[in-house]
Amino acid sequence: MSENSRRPRLDDKPDLPTDAPEFAAPGTNVFERRVYRLQEYTGDGVTIVAFVPAGSIRKARFLAWLTLTNGIDALVVSNYRPSAPERAEMATEVRVPVLADADGSIARTYGFDYSRTAGGRILLIDSTNRIRQVWTGQIDPTDVHRAAKRHLDRSVELILDSATDDR
Repeated sequence: MSENSRRPRLDDKPDLPTDAPEFAAPGTNVFERRVYRLQEYTGDGVTIVAFVPAGSIRKARFLAWLTLTNGIDALVVSNYRPSAPERAEMATEVRVPVLADADGSIARTYGFDYSRTAGGRILLIDSTNRIRQVWTGQIDPTDVHRAAKRHLDRSVELILDSATDDR
């Protein structure tokens, strides 16, 4: 973790922006099972990472709707076991990659404890790998979509400004 970043704590509004620590975990989507890495999803647009307890994964279905907007990607990280028989069903319903964090180590890196928070935690990570917004508990999908679009629009403005400056 870089010197300028601070790990978000549970029930804490972190000082933003914060660097998003890299992670890799086995997971599944509608088509395949493999190891997914955060860095595959950051760099272009914004990435939504949802930490959701295993029994609540189906509540993350709204993430598929968010990814219909060009430039928004999403991942679900959960404490389910990768050998769980329902994993394929979960991925089919959620329609974004569902990653196994059986021991909770990825969630702890981001200040989340699956057993202590109802609803989950959602992070909005921008194209520079910075955490821009955090939601904990019961989450309104419309709020997440608005924030993602706002950060996406800012990213496009910055790209256009830098292209103009290079002339």
